[in-house]
Amino acid sequence: GTTLTWNASNGADGYLLYLGTDGAGVTYPTTIANAVDLGNVLTYNTGALAANGTYYWTVVPYNTFGPATATCSISNFNT
Repeated sequence: GTTLTWNASNGADGYLLYLGTDGAGVTYPTTIANAVDLGNVLTYNTGALAANGTYYWTVVPYNTFGPATATCSISNFNT
């Protein structure tokens, strides 16, 4: 596994995690985590992942008005 980290977003009360092998960096991945509410943290440990895979992920900040409406950048890494 690995630890994902991101910078704080001004005005965010928390973050939704999208993580998986799908989406190809074009759409939010969902096969491992689909809008999982992480609360107000800036790291996430993925736990064990399959070897020789490409994983995509993003976090979407949210507050009392809801999640961010602009598309958040999608990152990737290989195992």
